Amino acid sequence: MNKFSFIKGGKALYCLFLMGSLLSFFPVYSKNGVRKSSTFLQQHHIQGTVTDGTAPLPGVTITLKGKLNATAITDYSGQYSLSASPQDTLVVSFIGFKTAVVPVAGRTTIAIVLHPDTTTLQEVRVNAGYYSVKESERTGSIARITAKDIETQPVTNVLATMQGRMAGVSITQTTGVPGGGFDIKIRGQNSIRTDGNAPLYIIDGVPYASDPIGYNQTASTYPSVTSPLNSINPDAIESIEVLKDADATAIYGSRGANGVVLITTKKGKAGKTTFTVNAATGAGTVTKFMKLMNTEQYLAMRLQAFVNDGLSYGATDYDINGTWDQNRYTDWQKELLGGTSLQQDIQGTLSGGSERTQFLLSGNYHQETTVFLNMPQKVRHYLGHFL
Repeated sequence: MNKFSFIKGGKALYCLFLMGSLLSFFPVYSKNGVRKSSTFLQQHHIQGTVTDGTAPLPGVTITLKGKLNATAITDYSGQYSLSASPQDTLVVSFIGFKTAVVPVAGRTTIAIVLHPDTTTLQEVRVNAGYYSVKESERTGSIARITAKDIETQPVTNVLATMQGRMAGVSITQTTGVPGGGFDIKIRGQNSIRTDGNAPLYIIDGVPYASDPIGYNQTASTYPSVTSPLNSINPDAIESIEVLKDADATAIYGSRGANGVVLITTKKGKAGKTTFTVNAATGAGTVTKFMKLMNTEQYLAMRLQAFVNDGLSYGATDYDINGTWDQNRYTDWQKELLGGTSLQQDIQGTLSGGSERTQFLLSGNYHQETTVFLNMPQKVRHYLGHFL
């Protein structure tokens, strides 16, 4: 009778078992290795031309679906080139055209034709004055922003919502004082007078006066006039169109010589009655002051001026003859402009109605202070040292 000891032969059995396991996995790894290497070797150069059916399209973006680091852009002749495998798919996109998805399928030369995407152009309607026109059918130069662009801006004036968003329309804020006005020029300056460049404002078909409110000599802390457009709540505006060419004068005559700004307010919509409240608050400070001389630098400049002119101090030269304290220094910019302005804004809207009758009620409360906090008191305080 033969006896078998597991302890003595255990090492041999364990080695045989380990070798069998490794050999069983080798085919799997070998297949994956072959697959990966074959995939890598099958990367080949793809080229072609992108057209709209008649002419080449430059600037078209071509990417590989699912891969972020493989991108190509067509040149001026509409040609492109990139590396891809037979399993890849090309994604071709261009503004104004439908995105095309083209599988490579082992080809090395692929010609792509993009079709215009006229759906969005047909849906967008532009207010052109006494009529509205589709974006694809308009002939004049009309710039447009909608409520989506306006609602994201924490501003109180309608013109501020247009600033930097319309080509050919230059808008400059005349002062940072709350309620200050804006200078607007549509396609350049037509008059040497500031008010001679003001366009015609039309709000829901009704002309709106653009003359500033107030007078410089009777204004608040800083001489400025109030813009009449401050009384319009930007959140109540649906869209703003600017007529910049012959459309303005063809419809509104000589009043539109400087351009026309068409403002359309929001209307009630049929459906369930909704009530919306928006509240916002903010603070502001002067971000950068001018670089000025301190007392030591100022006195050195004054003394050098007398040396250059060969003159002696006079009785009225209080700053250098010892009458005034020469060790004192006051940063007047921070004393007069170093305050913090506070802004509070609350807006409420109630809208609803049926298919035949709609309503919209809105109101807003806005309060804003300036950085000139307690300026008259500070002026009297410091002037008291010299009077």
